[in-house]
Amino acid sequence: MGEEQNPFEYVKPTEQSVEDIKLIRERCDELHTLITQRIPNSREKSLAITKLEETSMWANKGIVFHQSPGDAVGIGVATCPPAE
Repeated sequence: MGEEQNPFEYVKPTEQSVEDIKLIRERCDELHTLITQRIPNSREKSLAITKLEETSMWANKGIVFHQSPGDAVGIGVATCPPAE
């Protein structure tokens, strides 16, 4: 069995990972806009936005933690914008 990666360790994303993170951010932003424009202020809207933020976080972590080895760049992981 391989060594387990520390889930709290900072992992620098590769250039490809940065591009993947940007794509996730763009799609999350599109969905965030749709949610904020189409769903009335409510508990359900707040939960939808919270789950979208979680989706972004876990997707970005998955991209970085399972990236192919290579040149890393010094940026952090992206998240969706906060609820208005």
